[in-house]
Amino acid sequence: MLYASAVSDVGRVRKTNEDAFVSDADVSLFAVADGMGGHDAGEVASALAIEAISGFIRRSAVDADFSWPYGIDRQLSYDANRLRTAIHLANRRV
Repeated sequence: MLYASAVSDVGRVRKTNEDAFVSDADVSLFAVADGMGGHDAGEVASALAIEAISGFIRRSAVDADFSWPYGIDRQLSYDANRLRTAIHLANRRV
């Protein structure tokens, strides 16, 4: 059995917390996106990154018929390729 929780802190310098995270044990996905405090729309960028990663990982967990827009790295496992693709998609979305 796996239990997970996440907490993020604004820290000592910033007034708002711009981090985003996902904890989805159903698809074994746990990720944090740093909101880059002090930069414009850091909270938007971190939320978009988590949405893109979560979306691809969830879709690819239930449907094996999806494209690999960034190709497949044969040195990586199937799940590692899913995560690699999800991160590329998040980067493009942000």
